[in-house]
Amino acid sequence: MVFFVNKLTLTGSAQELERIYAAVADFMSEQDGLISYVLVRSTTRPDVYLNIAEWRDAEAFHRARTQESFQQGERVNAVADGDRHVCEVVLLGGPGTPRTAPADLAVPADLAARAGPADLAAPVAASDGPATRR
Repeated sequence: MVFFVNKLTLTGSAQELERIYAAVADFMSEQDGLISYVLVRSTTRPDVYLNIAEWRDAEAFHRARTQESFQQGERVNAVADGDRHVCEVVLLGGPGTPRTAPADLAVPADLAARAGPADLAAPVAASDGPATRR
């Protein structure tokens, strides 16, 4: 499992960012490997949003981002500057479950590199709406 985290700082309208994000979310929700996503806004800096998407693996994320229909879609970078990261899980836990760092959650370096800066240069595709589980 990997997480795509994109810090978005508005350069345009919040409404337009949320509209584009919803369209990207619709696309990504149809992609194999997306587990969930959430778009949150900072309570101390309303011009800052975070897109957090959980993917089965970096390869699934890479496949989704390299699809032609994604490449040709609207981009959040039209209204926000992004700071994009593909992240691996270091600790995982929650109420009633022990903190763990399972070895099977590690992302092979070659997959992380393939979903790295070159893929992340493009803004998030229309697919970050309400969280979904696959």
